[in-house]
Amino acid sequence: MHKKSTVNHQKLKTVHYLQDRPWLVPERSRASCPEGVALVPVVYGIKFKLALVMFMIHTHQCPDYLTDSVHPYSNNDPARYRLRSATGTNYSVPRTRTKFVDRAFSVAGPVVWNSLPAAVRHADSLHSFKRRLKSHFFSLCFND
Repeated sequence: MHKKSTVNHQKLKTVHYLQDRPWLVPERSRASCPEGVALVPVVYGIKFKLALVMFMIHTHQCPDYLTDSVHPYSNNDPARYRLRSATGTNYSVPRTRTKFVDRAFSVAGPVVWNSLPAAVRHADSLHSFKRRLKSHFFSLCFND
């Protein structure tokens, strides 16, 4: 009996460890989690990391080589000054020909950033951005 309770305790510790790291858990494993534990699919863990790096780029808190890999929409064109996107915080997404190139940070980062709602993108601090981003992804994941 003691050995079985130790195994169950270890399983519970693993679930709590993975709860904070959803990108480590395959989607098919979520069905076997205990009730009350919500794990998001791996895709959202990847998007979370990309959005986090893009926020760091947007707030100038990262190295220059990352900042140089993405480019905000240019507002130098006088024909664009009346458009809503001229004052936005979107980044330009380079055109690609293959799915392999779509996985590059210079493409995937702006795609994820541009897909976020404005309320998430305009966070004041890193802590509030993480909180809003998690709430956004949970609402996408579990409000079907």
